[in-house]
Order: sequence, then structure tokens, then C-alpha cells
Amino acid sequence: MTGIVILIVIVVMGSILVRLKVENKFVRLGKLAIVLLFVLLFCLWDEGMVSDGKIHITEHKMKVEFRKTDREFSDRMKLGANRKLNIQSKCSQGKILLTVYQKQKEHTYDISEWDGILELEDFEEGYANLHLNNEKAQDVRVEITCAE
Repeated sequence: MTGIVILIVIVVMGSILVRLKVENKFVRLGKLAIVLLFVLLFCLWDEGMVSDGKIHITEHKMKVEFRKTDREFSDRMKLGANRKLNIQSKCSQGKILLTVYQKQKEHTYDISEWDGILELEDFEEGYANLHLNNEKAQDVRVEITCAE
């Protein structure tokens, strides 16, 4: 919906600028530059958009829901002494990959359909970075919490 509004604004601005009768070639080039700038902003506007989504990320919980997106999600979580994550995840298409990394250690897990505990035995207690990689996933619900 937002994209349609921006497109309409670009078309209206372009038609107004084209109708101005100015003979100076620098002014005509300036008008063209303004229209091109609006087109560029329109093309970049959808970058990282989330369709029908909710995102809630804290130090102890990562909850991501969306119908469709081209974004990826990252944050840090504080692992307890047991070094376990409780994961509930599902998607109807594509894949959701979780990469956990801490210092020189890095592991990637396919959590597209996951309901349980992920044991991170190779990691230490303390902060670890979590990265959700979206590989054309749709209708996604992911909730990750530090297991007690």
C-alpha cells in the first residue's frame, strides 16, 4: 500500500515538473534529476520491508513473525550456564536458518520446523550472537528464548 502511494506521488511530481515551461537547460536537467531521485527513493523504499509481521527482540527473547520478507534478523542473547535455547519455529515455504556465533565458534541450524531445545555445548555461558537467515521463507513464526 505504501509503495502505491509513493508511486502516485512520483507520477504527480513528474507531471508537474514536466509541465513547467522553462527554457533554461539547467532547470530542465534539475527537474529530470528530481524525478530520478524520487524514482530511486521508490526503488529503495521496499528494501527490508516486512509484510504482515511482528518483531520483538530482547536480550532473552527473539520473536519474529511475518508472512513474507526479504530481511534477516540479528541480535545477542545471554546464554545461561546450561547453554540451551528453547525454539519454536515453523514456516510454510522456504527455510529459516539460525546461525549462532560466539568468539571463533559458529554453527548454523535449519530451524524451519523446530519445537524443542537446542543444546549449544560448544559455546560458553554469556553473550552469543544469533542471526536468522531467511531463505525465501513465508508464513513464518519463530520464538527463541534462553532455556532455564
